[in-house]
Amino acid sequence: MQYWEDMDSKDGFSDGASVPLGIEKYREVYILAMNRLLKKHGSKIRVATHDRSGVHNWVFIIPLPIERVKDWNEKDFLDVVKVEKFIQKYPFPMEEIVGDDASDLAYEEAVEAQLDQYVEVKTTIIPEFAEVLEEFDKVTP
Repeated sequence: MQYWEDMDSKDGFSDGASVPLGIEKYREVYILAMNRLLKKHGSKIRVATHDRSGVHNWVFIIPLPIERVKDWNEKDFLDVVKVEKFIQKYPFPMEEIVGDDASDLAYEEAVEAQLDQYVEVKTTIIPEFAEVLEEFDKVTP
């Protein structure tokens, strides 16, 4: 989970200057895996996606108290709008929600699972670029 710590700090990813391509997919994998492991180990927290506006690093994973989200399904934790509404309804300082022994075990197991290998980021050059190159070859008077 090479990006986990960056997703836990407003200063992560070099203060937002080096957010890698495909980061949303890494975050999705982390959240899905961690929530399964948090449940498995009996943790009192779950983690969710949070796109923080107004800060340089916008890619966050935040902890939520299980007693407030026990009715959520797996995809709800990835729903930026749902999480934002939750935060507006139940404002809380994030540092007040602390992990427990079960969350420590879940994190260790997630690291051992090498979750990053399950994300593939591809970039391609679209075919229309060939037309641009052809235009460059044209001689203009």
